[in-house]
Amino acid sequence: MRTSGTVPQPTQRHLGDTMRHTTTALLAAALLALAGCSSGGEPAEKATATTTATPSLSKEEARAACVAAWRDWFDNTPADYDPDTDPLPTLPPCEGLPGQAEMGAEALLERNRENRERHDACTDDPAACTDFPTG
Repeated sequence: MRTSGTVPQPTQRHLGDTMRHTTTALLAAALLALAGCSSGGEPAEKATATTTATPSLSKEEARAACVAAWRDWFDNTPADYDPDTDPLPTLPPCEGLPGQAEMGAEALLERNRENRERHDACTDDPAACTDFPTG
């Protein structure tokens, strides 16, 4: 008669566990072999770090600089620019920033709002208006 409780069961190995370990080992060996083949046997040139004196901008500062660049471009668009055929410019402050279309739209909305305010001021007092011909 036993009084010690449960009897320990022998461990069982399933075929799935063995195949999983074998597959993992083969995959690791294949990756190591590919990594060794791709080196070409020649030492790679060491990369050198370059530092710049220009501090990096925060996300908000970079976004504001891009909106300002778009605003400047809209204010100074060449007279012969045709939006139907000419591509939009690549503005240096905007390079690498996501959402450039939104920043351009924001700049255009700002410009339109300010022009509307100037126009409204002219219609309120045509005699003092110098921005728009009031005839």
